[in-house]
Amino acid sequence: MIDADRMRAQWAQLTDRPGLDRLAATFYAWLFVANPDARALFPSGMSAQRIHLVDAIGTVVAHVDDIDAVQPTLRQLGRDHRRYGATDAHYQAVGRALLDTLTHYLPASGDTGWKEAYALASQIMRAAAGEADREGIPAWLDVTPSMHFEDARVLHLVVELPAGPDSDDFLPDEGFAYPASAQGRPGAWVDLHIHGADVFEDRATRVALY
Repeated sequence: MIDADRMRAQWAQLTDRPGLDRLAATFYAWLFVANPDARALFPSGMSAQRIHLVDAIGTVVAHVDDIDAVQPTLRQLGRDHRRYGATDAHYQAVGRALLDTLTHYLPASGDTGWKEAYALASQIMRAAAGEADREGIPAWLDVTPSMHFEDARVLHLVVELPAGPDSDDFLPDEGFAYPASAQGRPGAWVDLHIHGADVFEDRATRVALY
């Protein structure tokens, strides 16, 4: 059973950024030690990823007694993790590492409902990913370089979107990481110029290479 008030009080004990960063670093260390194959799903530099993690947990904790309020956020996270190749086994591994980490930093967390909260959030995320699978939406799109790095920070890539009413589903989010492309270029940016049959005008978005 989830005790929302106690869970929020426990999370508040860690709300200073250094404390949350240590928690996130511990979580990823334990996750990768127990599941080395999971490391390939993440960017080479993990600073931004640690922030994303604690922000996502904080959002769930804030609304754990009104999960419908964060359904859109969780569903988008599920679609994003599908792009990275996350499987049910990865969700289970993340759950174990997260609960172990919370128990380490918050010894009394076991009776607060963190396990149930993670199960609820991950169920919504996996459902959204499953819907995308059934709708035949590709998890990712190939890109073609059209220009070289101009100032060691910008690379122009062309993305051809498939025709259809859901073209927006293929647009990457701000901060979407491309780990393979980022190797050896920490802090670089990619400038994506996106074209599609059902996109009324060319779209451009910048995504960080962590």
